Order: sequence, then C-alpha cells, then structure tokens
Amino acid sequence: QQLDITMDDTKLYNLVTLETARVAIDLVGRFVRGQDSAATFRGHLFDALWQRLKEQGSERGINWRYEPYSSPLSLYSWCFVPPGSSLGNKGLLGEDYYVREEHLVLGVLESVTSLKEVSGLLKQKYSAFSTVMPILTRAVENKMSYEDARDGKDPTVRSRRARVLDLPVASEKMKSSRKNSPTRQPKVASIAEAALISTKKKPIIAKKTPDKKRTRTVSPHTGSGKKQKTEEAEHISPSFHMDQTQTQVPVPSYQRRSPSTSSSGPLSGYTFLCSGVDNSVNDRIKKLGGELARFENLNCSNSFRKLFFLSDHQGWRKPKYVYAAALGAPMLHVNWLSRVEEKYEEEGEVRVFDSSLYTRHRLPTGLDLFKRSYTLQRASHARDWVRPGGTDGDIFEGMTVGLALGAEEKMWKMTLEACGATVRVLSDIRGGKGQVDVDCCLFNAASDLPPHVISLPLHVTKLVEFIDQTTTPLLDLAWAHQSIIQRKCLPLDSERFTVSLKDNMCNLCKVNSIKRKNGGRLETGDIIQFSRGKNVSYGRIVNILWERQAKGCKLEIQLLESDGGYDLIDCESCPLMTIDEASIQGQVVLLSARDFMKLGYLPKNSAQSNIFNRVSEANQSQI
Repeated sequence: QQLDITMDDTKLYNLVTLETARVAIDLVGRFVRGQDSAATFRGHLFDALWQRLKEQGSERGINWRYEPYSSPLSLYSWCFVPPGSSLGNKGLLGEDYYVREEHLVLGVLESVTSLKEVSGLLKQKYSAFSTVMPILTRAVENKMSYEDARDGKDPTVRSRRARVLDLPVASEKMKSSRKNSPTRQPKVASIAEAALISTKKKPIIAKKTPDKKRTRTVSPHTGSGKKQKTEEAEHISPSFHMDQTQTQVPVPSYQRRSPSTSSSGPLSGYTFLCSGVDNSVNDRIKKLGGELARFENLNCSNSFRKLFFLSDHQGWRKPKYVYAAALGAPMLHVNWLSRVEEKYEEEGEVRVFDSSLYTRHRLPTGLDLFKRSYTLQRASHARDWVRPGGTDGDIFEGMTVGLALGAEEKMWKMTLEACGATVRVLSDIRGGKGQVDVDCCLFNAASDLPPHVISLPLHVTKLVEFIDQTTTPLLDLAWAHQSIIQRKCLPLDSERFTVSLKDNMCNLCKVNSIKRKNGGRLETGDIIQFSRGKNVSYGRIVNILWERQAKGCKLEIQLLESDGGYDLIDCESCPLMTIDEASIQGQVVLLSARDFMKLGYLPKNSAQSNIFNRVSEANQSQI
C-alpha cells in the first residue's frame, strides 16, 4: 500500500471512507514531522482533515456536515455531525455529533486504526500515530487544547482557550432568550475569516467612553455588526471551520518594548555558558540582560539556579556540554534565544522558564547506550538544577577516581567533582609515597592507549606507578560520560568500558572507541550517517575493527531503515554491513517518539535532518 495512491471513496466504514482513511494517515505523518513553532494542531491537522470529511463520498451522501449547536454554559455554536447520524446534535455526544475539534479528530483516527484495509499504511506511520493518539486522548478527557495536552499543562488551570462544558441541547425558551439578548456576544469566526473580513471592511476598535458603551462586534457570517435579518441566515453552515471559542478583542494599547541593554531584561540575573555557537549569540544574551559565564570559574555553588547552557544537539561530547549535564543546568538549543527575542519584542515580557519555549528547545544529554537512543533533559530536573543522581545524592559521591587524560584532564576533573567524586591526578599524588587507593582509574582509550599508540604517553605511565593495577578497575572515560547521561553510577566491572594498558600486537583487533582526524570521537553504539555510492544511509556502530598496518579502521554497521521522512527503523533483524571510516558523514540524533514529537528545532526538510524518530521492532509489531 502507498500513501500517494487514491483509494475507494464510495463506501463508508464506520465514520470514514478508505480514501479519507488514507488522507488522515498521511496528514498525521506530516503533522508529526512538521512539529515546529509554526505547526499547530488546528492549522496543520484539523483544518485539512475536516475539509476532507466534508467532501468524502459527497455524491453518495456519506459526507460529514455542520449543524447549529446551542447549550447552556457552552461557548460553541456549531457541531460536527458524521454520516449516518439521524439524531444529529440531539443525540449522544461522541457518536451522533462532536463539538470539540480534538474530540472529532480522535474519533476519526480511532475509526481509521480499526480498519484492516489500511493496515499497511498504518504500519508506515505507526510512530506518528503513537505520538498523536495519547495526546488527543488526554485533551478530550480533560477538555484541553491539543497544545496544552502535548505540553503537559495542568488541566485545572485555564489556558487562553477557555474550558467549556458540553451539555445537552438547550430548550427553545433558552435558545430564544440567548438569541434576543442585547448583551449576547456573537460567535466569532476563525482567524482566517477575520483576515478575510478585514480586507472588506476596516476593523472597529472600541474606545473607553464615559457611558461605557459596548464594543461593536462583527458577525461571523456577514462581516457586519447588524443583527441577522432572517432565521435562515443564522443557520447557514459556514464554508470554513469556525474556531469555536475564539473571541474578538480590541488591540492592546500599551507600547511594546524592544530588547534593551539594561539589567532589567528577561535574562537578568542569569549566566550563560555557550558551546559551538556563533559569536553574535554572546552579544544577544547581553542585550537581554544576561551575563556570560567563564567555563573555568564555574562550580556547583555559583551555577545553581543561575546557569543556563546554550548549544546545538551535535556537540554532546564536547567538554562544556558534558560539564553542563553534570551541573544539572538547563540545556537548551541556541534557537531558544531567537524565540525569546521574538516573544519579548512582541509582548514586552517573557519568562526564562516559559514552558512552551523551554519544552520544545531542550537538548539531549547524550546517547544512552542502554536505551539505544538520545534522551532529552527532563524539564523537572532543569527547573531545579538537579544534578545526576537527583535527591539520592551525586552519582560518584564517596568515590575516589584516578585520572590520566592529558589535555582533557582539567575539564574532566571539574566534571567528576561536580558529580561528587574526589579526583586524583598526577600532580596531586606525585609528592606522596607508596600507592594511592582509588576506586577506579580513567583513561582516554581513543587516543592514549593501544592499539592507537605504540608506547603509552607519559601522563599514563607516571600515574599507573601509584596505583595497584591488579585490583583497580581501569576504565575508559566513556564510563563516566555514560553514568552522567544515565544519571547513575554504572558498574565498575563493565566489560564495555574496561581497558588494557598492554598491546596484543595483532594486526586486526576490536576497539570500542577511536579518535577521528577532525578531533571527534566515535564509539561502539554511536548512530551515524554514511555514504553508499551516491546514496546516504544510516546505521548503528556494532564493532570497530582497527587495522594496524593500514593505520585506520573499518566499522561494522547495523543498518537503520529509513521511510524517506523522519522515521528510522531500529531492530535486531536489520542487516549488517562493513564500511570504511572515510565514508562516515556525521553522527545522527535518534530520539524516542515521546521526545521527538516535542522538538521545536527539527529541520523542515527531512533530507537535511540529522535528527530522527526511533521506530523499534516492538512498535511495529503492535499494529
């Protein structure tokens, strides 16, 4: 089955035809892939779906329709009636009619997922459906907007879109009194119609007068404030969807401020650590009142509830990125700063912890080898600057760690100390006598240990003189990094991170990490993008084979199947292949469906994206 092939539109399956089911599946896939600051539930999913529902099987009379709706305490004026409903708005909510847009979409998608005839199409878009359906369910159960349910807002707190009660149809007496009441506020059409009206007639803005006359309002059907002349005109079904709870309000009279260089800006009182960003970012932070932090001066005390970290998702192995994760600082994509500037310019104020901005711009703390995907920083951790280990104590608390890393030593010492460890480096123990008791000793296996080097560097040989190599775990620094990402101290006897200081002198051997010519590091388990002739493929590194004579390596890759969009299928049955290191184009960020749908910095073109949604074999088998 293919999404671009038209299906039967003459037979009704519960609520939809097969053609409508095909369109709905495609719309859900496009909506999830387009989750950015411009993508909205109403504009990018509901409107197109409702247009299709109105047109489905129109020649056979099996299309959906509007009907007038009125109910006490309800702000809704229209309801959606499915084909085959004889009772319409006098029947049962959720079967004979729907009032809220989220309820309608949920009902339609539930109908679509029950059709065996489109199971092949559903399998292609399973991850998109698994993302959207739980949010819609929460929105309907709590009478929330899709956006509020998606962002995890409290359903008891009113958003700009007021919560309403869906009650039975009101009596004729009530309808008459509501219609004839001079103080009744008319229902206002969608933003699209308001824009259409404004091209025909200049908008009228109410001014405060001594007698407090009411603002003249615009009718949703005629563009006039006059009362409808006939009863028939009031019940004409609109040719477009009306945003049920939107009301027309005068333009605010305050003068919006521009970002200034004063200390009272929205970032005032906070310091920012940046990595891998343009130099102009520093000036923009200062303009909004923020301060720039010096990396070497940071510690747990002066960063707590003060430090923010800005970067992009590709720098997760860089020193500043790792240190920010160890400090528990809020970690945000640099695009967050642009959204803050825009909101401050438009509204005159913005909170640093604006939930809509923060949730969609969180960075991953790194690749979690256990989960086989990247993990976004949790909002609850960021709000309270919770370091790895949480309230149970720092992950390396009470441990003494030996460190032999050369140029990276200072950064990793700061990082380990932020996680509660006591760190011993060569300069700390050189003046002492005898051996030093440490819980483990860390090295950079990708650059300082065999087979990557013929002889051990001086900082390694000198340090190991002071430790008992027979009883002390010798580990790659990836052990500490993964402990920070997974927010727990990993076992010291893990074979994945154990290293040897001896060279076995084999021409071909397996290693867990390598240092690339560009200075970057690759490890077993990393997810990469690589070239295959003229095509681009994706895969997970299963083994790294070091060839001594060739002074290079080959990588055994488990392919990740692409759907041509933002989904990568990750399962054990995917084929293996071997590639040269030179064919690697870069690393790929693979997120769970739960995290992927919340992302606000996803490239609009999937062909240019290095961020993808992970579809596991278990997810596919559930359809």
